[in-house]
Amino acid sequence: MSHLFFSLVAAAVLAGNKGIEVPVPQETPDVKMPAGDEARGIPMPTGTLGHEVYRERRQRVMEEMGGGVAVLFGADHIGSDDRQDMDFYYLTGFSHEAGAALVLAPENPRWKEYLFLQRVDPEVNRWDGERALLGRCMELGTGFAKVYRTRSLGGVLARSVLTSEEQEMVFLGPVVGYNRDEPKELDVSRKVTGRIPGSGGVRLAHEILPLMRQVHDDAEIALIQQAIDITGQGLEAAMTQVSDGVREYELKEIIEGTFRRSGARRLAFGSIVGSGPNGAVLHYPFDDRPMRDGELVLCDVGAEVEQYAADVTRTFPVSGRFTDRQRELYEIVLRAHDAGIAACRPARGAGGASEAL
Repeated sequence: MSHLFFSLVAAAVLAGNKGIEVPVPQETPDVKMPAGDEARGIPMPTGTLGHEVYRERRQRVMEEMGGGVAVLFGADHIGSDDRQDMDFYYLTGFSHEAGAALVLAPENPRWKEYLFLQRVDPEVNRWDGERALLGRCMELGTGFAKVYRTRSLGGVLARSVLTSEEQEMVFLGPVVGYNRDEPKELDVSRKVTGRIPGSGGVRLAHEILPLMRQVHDDAEIALIQQAIDITGQGLEAAMTQVSDGVREYELKEIIEGTFRRSGARRLAFGSIVGSGPNGAVLHYPFDDRPMRDGELVLCDVGAEVEQYAADVTRTFPVSGRFTDRQRELYEIVLRAHDAGIAACRPARGAGGASEAL
């Protein structure tokens, strides 16, 4: 696919055309936007970005789709080690709701978007936390005017496809290799269109979300900067507290504890702390070696803030001072680092337009 095509799509995404109007749930005299304990069990954007941000993103996706029907699924399981699907989070802001689905139907004459949530199980509620019933409070909290349980997904998809001009599903990705599991979105899209005689099948539109997600607005940039700043604080704490005899895992705990105290509730990835010869292992998996004066320690770490991540690697001396040879090598790498940054500039496409990279 040509660079010009990507430039044109990126320009359209940035334009923010308001051609798709999405119904918005309205408060009533007796039902207001849930807050505090009243919001327990209702999926709501968990960060600082509001409903309008996610609604605008969904509108832009539908504008790029043009027609057809798309479905995106949230993660099946969400816990300390499993997180929400990133595309689903980008379009909803729901970081904790597992097993959910989002349907986008820009040609539907009435409802352009639907949210589907797993059923409520009183036994699960007792063990894992309360989940709310459907109703106006749920619609206000989620920001969706139409919220169903996932058992209704098949029927809604079929009816939505029938209302589209080409009677087709739109696959937003991801495209994966043959040796990986087929994405659930593709499997469901094929099943839906396969049950509609004369259907237009499944149209590929995997470039829409990656192009949108790589262009960040001011609020996103601020979150990324916050993640970077917190990562820097963790590294500064490590540099000031490292000493002879400290084990790698102890230094890791200093870094990650600083992240948490500074407001980052999750790590962007598993921290890597390798001293001495372990610093030459790219993805060093252990952390029990005691560090010694005269050695270097490498820390490859990153804090995460509202699903926006930092990734910073720093190498510094355990004693607090480089040897002459260590300083020589450090400065060589630093010069290469500075030269690389100086060489960075927007790529130029046809007609002088900047390309999204």
